[in-house]
Amino acid sequence: MPSLLLTVNLLDGRYHGFDTKGRPEWPPSPARLFQALVAGAAKGARLDEKDREALTWLEGLDSPVIAAPAMTTGQDFKNFMPNNDLDVELPKKEHDWKIENAVAKIRAAKRHQPLVFNQEIPFFYIWQCKDDNNHARRIGQIAKRLYQFGRGVDMAWASAEVLATEATNNRLADYPGVIYRPGGSESAYTLACPASGSLCSLIKRYEKNRNRITTILKPAPTKKAPNRKKPADQVFTQPPRPHFRQISYNSPPGRLLYELRNMTADGNSYFSWPLKDCVRLVTTVRDNAAAKLKKQFPDKTSIIEQVFGLCRHATEDDKARRLQIIPLPSIGHQHADRAIRRLLVQIPTACPLIEGDIAWAFAMPQDIDTATGEINWMLIKATKQRKQRMLHHYKVY
Repeated sequence: MPSLLLTVNLLDGRYHGFDTKGRPEWPPSPARLFQALVAGAAKGARLDEKDREALTWLEGLDSPVIAAPAMTTGQDFKNFMPNNDLDVELPKKEHDWKIENAVAKIRAAKRHQPLVFNQEIPFFYIWQCKDDNNHARRIGQIAKRLYQFGRGVDMAWASAEVLATEATNNRLADYPGVIYRPGGSESAYTLACPASGSLCSLIKRYEKNRNRITTILKPAPTKKAPNRKKPADQVFTQPPRPHFRQISYNSPPGRLLYELRNMTADGNSYFSWPLKDCVRLVTTVRDNAAAKLKKQFPDKTSIIEQVFGLCRHATEDDKARRLQIIPLPSIGHQHADRAIRRLLVQIPTACPLIEGDIAWAFAMPQDIDTATGEINWMLIKATKQRKQRMLHHYKVY
């Protein structure tokens, strides 16, 4: 699948962007890039129709992969500027010199703390764009008009190109920074990304911002002008916030820990699997879980085969979705026999299956005696306390 790669270069190795909670934003969010593209495409208050169509197409794509250089926090400093409450502090009838004296007393401090990075390393934003090359080429033309990225002091320039999957993977493999991939739990670090309706919300915000101060008129008739009105007051209206969605980036994979339990003798005893035969163990558990899921969800057969690594022709995207089934041999002291008594299942953030369904699929009998029908051993999901203790024991954090 082709990808749209937007390369952004900042003129200086500093970035001053903050998120909605006032925290330094790193990497710069896709929503911030989208806003920069809209600002570069606009000609005053007008947006070309073809540019509008291309930007609408871009906001409908899935969240992009981000590549950003390593960052360090720069020294913070404060700027003092007049507070917007000046008109409230002093009546309008006061003299100008009183206003000037009041300005110094009600100045507000604004903190600035740039994020410092190597300016020679550009930012990458990679969207999977299928085969809509006309809109992708138009985005490339818009990218040439980008002039800032972040605040007004963050001057920048950009370019765009459409790459094949192999070329995109090569770019990411050679990138000297950090790769941020979307996906994961809601508790992970999130970035604002464009969504359907983002462009319309930005246009509406721009229009409302131009008319945020409204003058209220009150009747002041005279003999010559009975309909005369004069200004009585001014009302400030806060423009609406733009519409973006919050997407988790680089969250840790989900982890499920299972114990091999012996069911023929005592259900509380562990079943020991020899370490030298670990491949057969992983294959057996994988095939049984996949078959259970395919039987329950026949319409998701192709997705299940991709997630469990059962398809022959797998792309790099398919590999990023695969489960990792890791046998854990007994370790910790000189008398440990290295037998496998636990399995760790890691669920990548890009996995399209629900974690609860995966947990249900693995918790099942794995070996049944064909003659007697008795269950020899099965996988049982470890309790939360056991899971935390064992992951700490195996240095999995």
